[in-house]
Amino acid sequence: MARPSNIENLRKQIENLRAQREEAAAQTRSRGEVSALIDAMVTGWTAAAAKLLTQDLARSAQGVPIAPLTVRASVPTASGVASISLDLGPLLTAMVGPERIKDAFSEALAGIPPGLDNAKRLERLSAFDAELDALEIEEEGLIVASAGTIERRADARPEIILAGAP
Repeated sequence: MARPSNIENLRKQIENLRAQREEAAAQTRSRGEVSALIDAMVTGWTAAAAKLLTQDLARSAQGVPIAPLTVRASVPTASGVASISLDLGPLLTAMVGPERIKDAFSEALAGIPPGLDNAKRLERLSAFDAELDALEIEEEGLIVASAGTIERRADARPEIILAGAP
């Protein structure tokens, strides 16, 4: 038996809304959020740099040779694997200053898509979810009312089916 056009329209709306929701969910972070992450990272590097330089200068003042610009790394060997950690953030922050580091990141940041703030993204996703719920509940009502002449979609959500028709 042919499906009523109403059910077809609902299913097209559901499909379109799901595609829009997936697109919104996949959007990148906003430039503002990325910038805030960079600021937090540079702030951490600034504190770490001050601590490292103070320690190195204290050692130097005690006559201990220091090599603050030396990057130490271990390499894998036949007898084992050595770990490597090369966080140059604190050193670069100390050498050129936090503002120059932030400026360099800000310049690069201008080249990425603007993205969407997380709060706005969550708000959009919530709106999509509410609209999908309403459409799928309406669809389920038509299916139940059809007394078996309209089949459910294979991807019909169990929570909508179990909630029953309105």
